[in-house]
Order: sequence, then structure tokens, then C-alpha cells
Amino acid sequence: MENILDNEEKQTTEDIVKELDNYIGFNNAKEVITDYAEYLKLYKEEKVHIGNRNIIIYKGGINRDYSKLLDIINHLLFKEGITTFKEYEVLKDIMRLRNPTLDQQKLYVIDDPNIKNSKIEEIIDSNTNAVFILVVYEKEDINAKRYYSIVDSLKSKLFWELSVSEPTEDEKNKYIKKVIKQHHFCNRTTDKELKAITGYDLETIDKCLMSAFIKATKEGTTEITAKELNIMKNPNYRTGLKKLNKLVGLEDVKQQIQQIIDYVQVHKQRGHSPTLHMIFKGNPGTGKTEVARLVGEIFAEYGILEDKFVEVGRNDLVAGYVGQTALKTQKVIEQALGGVLFIDEAYSLSSNSEKDYGAEAISTLIKNMEDYKDNLCVIMAGYPQEMEAFLKSNAGLKSRIQFFVDFPDYSTEELYRIFTKLVKEGDFKLNKNCKAVVMDFLYNEIKNKLNDFGNGRLVRNLYEHILFEQATRVRRNKLKDINTIVAEDVISVVNKMKTHPIKKIGFSA
Repeated sequence: MENILDNEEKQTTEDIVKELDNYIGFNNAKEVITDYAEYLKLYKEEKVHIGNRNIIIYKGGINRDYSKLLDIINHLLFKEGITTFKEYEVLKDIMRLRNPTLDQQKLYVIDDPNIKNSKIEEIIDSNTNAVFILVVYEKEDINAKRYYSIVDSLKSKLFWELSVSEPTEDEKNKYIKKVIKQHHFCNRTTDKELKAITGYDLETIDKCLMSAFIKATKEGTTEITAKELNIMKNPNYRTGLKKLNKLVGLEDVKQQIQQIIDYVQVHKQRGHSPTLHMIFKGNPGTGKTEVARLVGEIFAEYGILEDKFVEVGRNDLVAGYVGQTALKTQKVIEQALGGVLFIDEAYSLSSNSEKDYGAEAISTLIKNMEDYKDNLCVIMAGYPQEMEAFLKSNAGLKSRIQFFVDFPDYSTEELYRIFTKLVKEGDFKLNKNCKAVVMDFLYNEIKNKLNDFGNGRLVRNLYEHILFEQATRVRRNKLKDINTIVAEDVISVVNKMKTHPIKKIGFSA
């Protein structure tokens, strides 16, 4: 038999880097490690005289493959002869390290949440032939500003930067399918079904898969379905409410949706099918569409309706000639039967013009809302004043509606939470001073808001414009750090987007 060490010696640098494909949650790690491997070759041949071999790892969440990443880095260093030790060493409490002189040609991982720049600089400067990795943890507490300023001050000593995070649900989804295929089973689950277990850590997912493999083998089948994975009995199978409760703000809306679900379920237990139709009223960007989609998902998960969601606007319902609008609206309703029909900006259906056929669409809707009240949920959404006028446009409309849900504007703090959520979901991180600039901007926009104030849309526009500025800065300065947003990026965008107060011209008594 071949010795494991012999196999390691036969591995090329490319083989070692490719091992990253077997692990998840490394974000930009593969790209950075690929460049790092090339750098080590040039360094060994004395062809580069800038940068250094030291690394910063930004670590967010729990990732069981984290140690594998350290193994791969250590393997690369050993392969290129930069280190002579097969194992790396972890330094947990650097302030207790009295003698800064360590073994040379060895990889050290500084994994100490209480980092101090002077101590780290002393250790690195005293061991120029060793290699260091500094682990930086995500911080959002009151000490975060000081913590990240220390990290920034050390970047001249630690040239390479990469991120390790908790695997996303999408990554876990792909992992599950890969493991099922590796064990020679056929995957017969849907992505929606797999969401019941993608919220677990990888160890728990492995246990679910092993249980499914054993059950399938006993049943004599090669297919893995929701049955083998016990998904239908899994409390995580119903994820719609969890998604709703994770939304920023909207506390009254969340409570009302929960009450609606309780109400419907109790009535169904009594043998009744209550009317489900709803009105969503709120200013732009207050989450009406997102909540409507989640209502459809929740109703499907609780067996109230089918997993069907049809989203339409005026143009999908109103035609240009007499008689065609009723047919067009009826066709849309038939597509949505059994599920949710969501009509955005529903007030646009009402008009005082004789040449407008929106009234015909409304009449068709009213009839079908009554005929299919136990097999269809119509959610009509729009701005508050316009929706009030819309409800008065037809005497029978309001009587068909069972639930009225009001969506309030977001506060400055809630808008900032939406912003940071977008940043995190995009695998970006905010540098110091960004929060103050964003908060000032949001406070100003709320203070001077006009009728078309965008709420969540304003935040998404802000975020997207900042990404353009950030990308321009990164390319212009040829930066390695492509995941950090700095105050310069934010200030540039804020100055262009900022709403100025309207000056009143006139005379006061």
C-alpha cells in the first residue's frame, strides 16, 4: 500500500488548491488561495519583493470545514518549502506569550478574540521566517470600531485577505444533492422540500442523509424522496412564517398574519372555509409584495391553499375593447384558482374615464371572489389614499374583503437594518465610519420625505449605487480586497442621492 505522505508528495499545487471544491462556506477563498499559491512559487524563486506570506481570515458563523482550509494553506506552504513542519500551531492567548521568538519555517494561526496590534507586530517582526494567519471574527458590539481599527493597522503585516462564513442554504442544498449522488442514490426531492433541512448545520444534515440512506436501503429503493428524509414531519418544513418573522420591522403585520392563519385553521377544523381575500395598504417599499408572496407560501405549507402564486398588474387584467377585459380577467383568475392572486397597484383599475375598462375588470373580480371564496385568495395592494378611493369605486368590493393589513413606513433604525442585511447577503463588509454616514442619510430622507418616499426601495437603490462606487474604487486602485465597503464609497453616493428640504418662499405675518 502507498503511504499517505507519498501521496501528498505526488500532489501538485493545483491538486491542493482544487481540494477547496470539496468544502463550502469559503466565499472568495478559492480565488485568493489560487493567487496565493502562485505567489508562493514566485516568492520561492525570489521573483517578487512586495507583499508577504501572512494572511487575514475573516471568520463569520460556524463552519466545520474551517480547519480544512487551514490544512490546505499549510499543505501549500509545506509543498513549496516555505515551512518545514507538517502541522500548524494555534496561538490562543498571545498576551501570555512571554517569549515572542517561535519556531521558524512554521505556520502559526493567531486565534485570539482579544487582539492587540503591538503584540501581534512584535510576534511577526520577531519571526520573519515563520508564516502567520490572523483570525478576525465578525463583531457588531460597542467595541467593534476599535477592534476593526486594530485589524486595519495590521494589514501591512498581513497581506492576504479571505473570508470564511457559515455555509448558505443554497450551498447546503448543493451539498445534499452531491452527497446523495456520491452514495449512488437518485435525488427525488424538490428545492422547496430540502429547505426543511438546509437550516441545520452540516453534521445534522449528514445524520438526516444517513438515516435516509438506511431507510431507502431497507425499502429496496435507490431514490431519496421527502419520505426518506422525514421532511413532512420536520418542524422546519414550514418555513414561510419563519421568513416572515425574519423581515425587518412590520411587527403589527406579522402579528396580524399569524392571527389570520389561526383564524383560518380554527374555521377549517369546524368544517368551514372562511373568505381569505385581503387588502394591503402601504407606501412604496414597505414590503407589501414580499409579504404577499410569503402569505402564499404559508397558506401552501399549512394546507390552506395550493402552492400557487400569480402576480399581476392592470395590464394583465384590462384589455382595449369592450368585452375583452372580462375574458382577460377571467383567464387570470382561472390560472390562480387554488392559490393566491396578487394584484399590485390595484387602485389603477378604477377610472372615471368612459373609455377605460378597468370597471369591467373589477366587476369580474368581485363575482369570482364570491364564487371561489373557499378556493382563492385575492390580495390587492396599493398606496393608502388610493386604495381607500379604490374601495369606494364599487359598492360590492369592500364587502368581499375579509382582512385589511396596513404597512407602516420604516424607521431610520429599521432602514439601516435592511441596509446591513443587504450588505451581509452580498458577502460584503462595512468599514469604519460607514454606519454614521448611512444613518445620517436615512434620517435626512425620512425628515424631508416626499409623497414618493421609497422606504425599502430607497435602501436597495442606495446599496446598489454604493456597489458601483465600490467597484470603481477597487478597479481604479487595483485592490485585492473586493468585499469591503468604505466610507468614501458611501459618501460619494449619499451626496448624489440626498434630498434637500424644500424652501418655502413667502412672507410671514
